[in-house]
Amino acid sequence: MSTVYEYVDIIEYLREKMIHLAEANGSLTHRNVVVVSQRLDRFIVQAQKQRTGITTELNVQQEAESMSDKVTTLQLAWG
Repeated sequence: MSTVYEYVDIIEYLREKMIHLAEANGSLTHRNVVVVSQRLDRFIVQAQKQRTGITTELNVQQEAESMSDKVTTLQLAWG
């Protein structure tokens, strides 16, 4: 089961990527910035749900399984 701390690491990574992309593209509405922002939003919501105990253990496990794939994809796409 993922912990809130693991979500925080992913959230921080995505936040930094979003800022970098916004600066590089000169726009907050650039497609790549919006994609990362939406992913960031999903992780923030998931972390908040886990912190408040709303998320079931199954949902957390499913999210954790896809978390590493998403981060790997982002790392490959943006170096």
